[in-house]
Amino acid sequence: MSNGEALIYRFMIDCRHQGRGYGRAALSALLEEIGALGHVRDVLVCYMPENEGARRLYQSAGFVDEGEDADGEMIARLRFDRQARRP
Repeated sequence: MSNGEALIYRFMIDCRHQGRGYGRAALSALLEEIGALGHVRDVLVCYMPENEGARRLYQSAGFVDEGEDADGEMIARLRFDRQARRP
């Protein structure tokens, strides 16, 4: 990662608790924390391409798919607004 990037690694909600809004709330809080750092311009996350729930969650937060990495995981990027430091 470059100096202006952050990587969310293995962001998961136990399958018994999915669909209750925990992932959305946790992702929102995490992005606020990352934005408060002040120097992060881009946030990256990886997920399995067949994980439709993850895709919807990340897209709803503003992440844009960039393609698959060497391990077959989808890479998605969120660019923070330079002024407000928010997605």
